[in-house]
Amino acid sequence: MNHAQGLPEYTLFTPWLSAGPHRLKLMPIADYWDPKPFTIHSIVFGAVDGADADGNGIQDWMEHILEQGGDTDGDSISDLDEILLGTDVMNADSDGDGLSDGEEVELGTNPLDADSDGDGVDDGTEVKESRTNPLVSEFDGTVETVLSIPGSMTNAVAGIWMVDGSELVLQGRRGWAEYVLDLPNQEIFCLNMSAAHEWRKSTCAPVQPREKSAFLLHVDGVFVGEYSFVCADGVYADLRAFLPALPAGEHTVRLSWENVHTRLGVRIAQLEVQRLGGPDNNENGVKDWIEASVAAMAGVDGVSQASLPADVPPTSSRPCIESYISPACIEGDARYPEFASLEIQSEIGTRQSAIARGAGERWFANLPLDENGTTIATASFQNGAFELPVAIDWIPYNLIDHNGETITLREGDSLRILCLPEDANGGQFTIELDDETYRSPNRRPLTCVFDEAGTYTINGEYRKGNNTVAASATIEVIGGSFEGDNPACLLGQART
Repeated sequence: MNHAQGLPEYTLFTPWLSAGPHRLKLMPIADYWDPKPFTIHSIVFGAVDGADADGNGIQDWMEHILEQGGDTDGDSISDLDEILLGTDVMNADSDGDGLSDGEEVELGTNPLDADSDGDGVDDGTEVKESRTNPLVSEFDGTVETVLSIPGSMTNAVAGIWMVDGSELVLQGRRGWAEYVLDLPNQEIFCLNMSAAHEWRKSTCAPVQPREKSAFLLHVDGVFVGEYSFVCADGVYADLRAFLPALPAGEHTVRLSWENVHTRLGVRIAQLEVQRLGGPDNNENGVKDWIEASVAAMAGVDGVSQASLPADVPPTSSRPCIESYISPACIEGDARYPEFASLEIQSEIGTRQSAIARGAGERWFANLPLDENGTTIATASFQNGAFELPVAIDWIPYNLIDHNGETITLREGDSLRILCLPEDANGGQFTIELDDETYRSPNRRPLTCVFDEAGTYTINGEYRKGNNTVAASATIEVIGGSFEGDNPACLLGQART
């Protein structure tokens, strides 16, 4: 704000404002210990009528200011570009679909249309929840309610809850309620909750009611997501969440209400399990949007769905990963690693390998490899709703190819070690490790297991007649463990 020279008033330029009502807040900044009186006599809004040389609807003097690149709403689109696009420079999400205008421009969706493809599911939900394509009409707009549960029919709660008819009212600041869902079949359902905020009014301290809180959703103990809940005091609103693909039968959902305001409560009226319709163009009994959804939430690094031939037996043409180390640490994407599994095939049958949650929406598993052929496995996601094949060859670690290098292993990892020139014909090699010498007259790799942490030097020598080739490599074996339970980790805080 600038004081006009010699005039008893202040003038300022607002950001670009769209037509309609706007709220102006003036707050004087004064010395706390030496406050000065501040009186507002009047506020006058005026418009400047200036030239528009290029005829784009923006006066030249305004365009000069806008060309400086200001971004009033912080949506990664400059105010000038927003004006040209027709979006709101004061609102990062002009169409209210949960995606910022900048995100929509990057994705190619329409920042002025909450449902760019017109399939009945808004762009933000498709991008962040269902992981479907907001530019392709995958839903058909139909919604079928397959299960309805009154808010009062909870099987467990924590917090200060009260039953009011068929509804459940939380009178404290935080709490959770659990409900049992009996699903008729396996697919991706939506959970729709009807609820309302309740503001405890006070004549002593009237305050504008809060309209925003949040719910955390868990299914069978697995975290699904945090959902913003916005509604006016006493006005019911819906909160919709896409559930994971769950098998038919009973499942427990927990709704945890997050709030810090002492005068805000919440009333849960009803829960509905909804089935969203859509085409099944490949006629495999699964809606196309469900196939797209589970595929977008799953992956194995090094294996893409596009690279997989159709109906190919697992032992033939599926893409193969190579690893020097066994067990191979494989990883990939999974929104719900707890609902994923890894099945390893062998001549004697199949067995399960544990999958662990990684950072973010990631998973990893340690897959023991077969010395005598390709290890075949299947990674299954969301209770078998989507599968990806895994094929890994345990390739030898040739000292001659890696002479002088250092390789890092974990405790318990194994290497198949060779020392053979590329054009070797006949001859044999020896491997020296921990003062022990191993010979391989048949030139097969030597399998070494590194059970203890430490630094090891491996020396190899290939000999054929009077010709010898020597090579070596350093093996760093790392290990670690925590006593008791897993530790809590705080970013930027040292443990004491």
